[in-house]
Amino acid sequence: MMAGAAEDVRLLFGAGVRAALEAWPALQIAVENGFGGVHSQEKAEWLGGAVEDYFIANADLELEEIEDFLGTVK
Repeated sequence: MMAGAAEDVRLLFGAGVRAALEAWPALQIAVENGFGGVHSQEKAEWLGGAVEDYFIANADLELEEIEDFLGTVK
């Protein structure tokens, strides 16, 4: 894959991750109600980047590995 195409794929993947998190009702309720403290919105934005980076750094992930990762993110 060419460098430009790889960057396009990463940008699209990142947009998909953000869209999924923005559509996640429990996360949105947590942010709206400040469950993460005064920086709830920043933490939600960080989560999107962390998920994107995790997928990019780890090829061929199994569902259990993703569940474990999401369970340890704080």
